[in-house]
Amino acid sequence: MKKLLLLAVLLPAFAVVSASSGEPSNNKEKKQFKKQKLARAIPAYVPEEGYWVIKSSLHQPDKSIIYYYNNDNQLIGEENISGKVARLNNRKIKMQLKSSLAQSINTHKQEQLAKKTGD
Repeated sequence: MKKLLLLAVLLPAFAVVSASSGEPSNNKEKKQFKKQKLARAIPAYVPEEGYWVIKSSLHQPDKSIIYYYNNDNQLIGEENISGKVARLNNRKIKMQLKSSLAQSINTHKQEQLAKKTGD
């Protein structure tokens, strides 16, 4: 009898908790919720336009080449770094790479626009 009474008390409590879990009810709200959840999952140092590739050697770790690409996988710039070991675990370095990539993409777009208007 005690088990039944306990079940009768706890079952409505679980129903209230599960109903107020913060999940949206209709499809439009669900889509917005997913977008917000995805936006929180992407770190700030991940660029929207393009990506970078760092090439370094085990024999010469203080020399690296950073290649900048746009989303069409076209090489838009490169940068040689000497005297520093590229530490990609550091968030500050990733943010610097992101800003360098954005700058390279902007100059590449300006060059492409100048070529089109110059022809």
